[in-house]
Amino acid sequence: MFALIGMLIGVQDPGAIIPISTLNAAANLFGSMMELQNQHTEKTNWTAPVHGCVAGFIPWAVIMLSFESAVDSGSSNPGPPAFVYAIGPTPLDLCSLLAINRVLQYKKIGQWEDSL
Repeated sequence: MFALIGMLIGVQDPGAIIPISTLNAAANLFGSMMELQNQHTEKTNWTAPVHGCVAGFIPWAVIMLSFESAVDSGSSNPGPPAFVYAIGPTPLDLCSLLAINRVLQYKKIGQWEDSL
């Protein structure tokens, strides 16, 4: 999905698209690793999600830099279509909400008090 968003925004180099996909997959795998590591422990180990956040930030940085250059490309290039302006921030917001949800769940804050 991140590679498609990047392509819609203007990332065309396979040397950028492949790492975007790989780092996105790595961020998801770090999340799974956290779930497995902390399944039967009292103290939560936050190493995996921290590494996942670092791995997940890099594709967003590439995508947003490409988006900025596509918008600022001048009059010769019309820039990205209007719907891309919503496609960029929406998954970023959802990914951020997933990270916030995980923190609230493992710290047992609010409605997550009884979880785990």
